[in-house]
Amino acid sequence: EYRIAILGDSFIEGYGAGDDSTIAKLIENKLQTSSKNISVINAGISASNPFYEIKLYKNKIEKYAPDLVLIAINANDIMDLEYYSHNSLPVHEYFSAFSHIYRVFYAYFVGYNLSIQHRNKHTATKSKNYNFEIIKQIELFKIDLEKQNKKLLLIYLPLKEEIYNKKNKYKYVTFLQDAMKLSEIEYIDIKKEFQDIFYLKLKSVESYYIENDIHNNTKGYNLIANILAKKIEEKREHTQ
Repeated sequence: EYRIAILGDSFIEGYGAGDDSTIAKLIENKLQTSSKNISVINAGISASNPFYEIKLYKNKIEKYAPDLVLIAINANDIMDLEYYSHNSLPVHEYFSAFSHIYRVFYAYFVGYNLSIQHRNKHTATKSKNYNFEIIKQIELFKIDLEKQNKKLLLIYLPLKEEIYNKKNKYKYVTFLQDAMKLSEIEYIDIKKEFQDIFYLKLKSVESYYIENDIHNNTKGYNLIANILAKKIEEKREHTQ
């Protein structure tokens, strides 16, 4: 059996979608049309970040011996690291962690706005350091996997506002993508893929995300899964 493990946060866990519509499950379904001997492990955990995801892999996922490991990152990871660098989280984060009802009201009345979050005490130096540290740890993780003859593929998942913004207005997002480009890690930039789709085909990005929320809906997860399944299939054919 060819096994794939996908590490990430709520986008990978499948927030806002059923168990049969997560990115991992959709990729598995698409790949199984050409080969039944494939399974995809969903190792996404809401509010996680790459540091915890690498520890999760070593503690829980490694024993399942995946052949390919995907690790998904996004702009939220930088914000999470900013929170974790302090002794306490913003108060609303505690309520969000324990109450779905609170999340609904927060999303409806406040919403999730990348430009607002961008103004929260994110200095350029801090952002750059966080981003390069994230990529550095993933590079070390890649080396560990290669020693076991396993492959790593990095995925960049964009937030909705990034798709509209071709000029990279949000500096901390730019720093993360710069760090990716300078690394030795093979990656798939879903942001670029999305921009090509939505600009060239004039589709509305709104219908691929949950209303008043940063997460994709089932339609959005399916589009991401289509892109990733195609890339994974090409990668497998190239190595066989």
